[in-house]
Amino acid sequence: MSSPSSIDFNPEWIWGDDAETTVYAQGYSDSGQTVIFTFRLSEAGQAPDGLANRICTSFHLLEADGGPASHTFPNSTAMREALWDAVRIVWPRCLQDPAISEPDAVVNIDSRDGSPENITWAVQRHPLFPRYVRILGEKDGE
Repeated sequence: MSSPSSIDFNPEWIWGDDAETTVYAQGYSDSGQTVIFTFRLSEAGQAPDGLANRICTSFHLLEADGGPASHTFPNSTAMREALWDAVRIVWPRCLQDPAISEPDAVVNIDSRDGSPENITWAVQRHPLFPRYVRILGEKDGE
C-alpha cells in the first residue's frame, strides 16, 4: 500500500464557530478518510501574522492589527487557497498519525509566517466530543 499524498486530498467544507475564534475545514481522501482541520486565533501577544490568525481574521471579518480583515488576504478566494494549500502540505503526514482515526480527532494547523516550510500541525481531541457523546447517551427525563 502506498503512502497518501496531497493529490489524494479532496477539499469539502469550510465553516467558523460562533465565537469567531476558529475556522474549521473538512476534507477527505479517495479511500474515504475524512478529517477536520482547525485554524485558531492565537492568544494575545502572539504573532498576529501567523497563518491561523490571518485565516480566522479574514473568514470572520474581524479587525486585524493595522486595519480591517481585508488586509489579511486580498480577498476570500486567496484566504481559501491559503487554507487548502496548508491542509495539502500536512495531509500525507497527518494520515500516518494513528490518533487521526479517533472519532474526535481534529488537526490543528498554523504557521508563524505562512510559509510552507514553517507549517505546524498537531492531531488533537476535540474538547466538546465527550460532552456530545454523554448527551447522546442520556435518556429523556434523566
